[in-house]
Amino acid sequence: MVRDNLLLGVIAFVVIAAILAFTVNRLVKRKLRLSLIFLAAYIAIDVFLMLRPVGAQTAGQLLAFEKLTMAAALINALVFSLVNPLRQDRVPERFPIILQDAMVIALVIASAMFLSTELVTTSAVSAVVLGFALQDTLGNAFAGLAIQSERPFNVGHWIKVGEHEGRVAEVTWRATKLRTKSGNFVILPNNFVAKEAVVNYSEPAAPTRLFVEVGASYLVPPNVVKAAIAEALRNCPLVLTAPAPDVVDWLAPCARSRRGRNCGACPARARPLRAA
Repeated sequence: MVRDNLLLGVIAFVVIAAILAFTVNRLVKRKLRLSLIFLAAYIAIDVFLMLRPVGAQTAGQLLAFEKLTMAAALINALVFSLVNPLRQDRVPERFPIILQDAMVIALVIASAMFLSTELVTTSAVSAVVLGFALQDTLGNAFAGLAIQSERPFNVGHWIKVGEHEGRVAEVTWRATKLRTKSGNFVILPNNFVAKEAVVNYSEPAAPTRLFVEVGASYLVPPNVVKAAIAEALRNCPLVLTAPAPDVVDWLAPCARSRRGRNCGACPARARPLRAA
């Protein structure tokens, strides 16, 4: 029986290695390397049992673990090889990485329930312990899975979450990464993203309206200031002509820049204008 298992492990190792050599998809390559590690452990257990006989109880535990490593290796290889294009280096939009990982984990847990009752008991106890120890991490993971399933935004969309605004660079199990206008990265835990209101400026249409406040002295006639701002907007290549931008007066005690800093003029000599 051990020899048959060893032969099965070698065959599976060769087949997955061949797929690894064939594909150009970096995600598939990374996941197939993980399957090869599982199969190496499977083969190592068989070799150990052939060279060094052990007790029946120990042998049973090793064989149960061996079955689980084989199941994990095959499930991981099949899911990522079938879902992703092997000859293209991309991830399907309908099956993001986090969703593919969830599929593999669910199938491995289901297979463990059928392979061995000992593994199920051990997994249940371990799940309780890990559940208490990793509450925040698991919360972020499930929130990330919900975000990928509902898809309120995609990578490349410009969004605002709470007080944070930027382009979505990456969504992982733990966090969502935004690239701000200043070029910095903001890492938002998925729990935070799931609880906050999300404004997606890229949907349903990419064009969006922005409000920019410009401080101007009260000594300058409003029409002159509005004409200058309108001219600047017309010369900006990213501003749409239809619908046309608006420039309106907005009186306040003191003009302030869009970043909230004082303009430097006295309260009685300055007013802000709002361009949209």
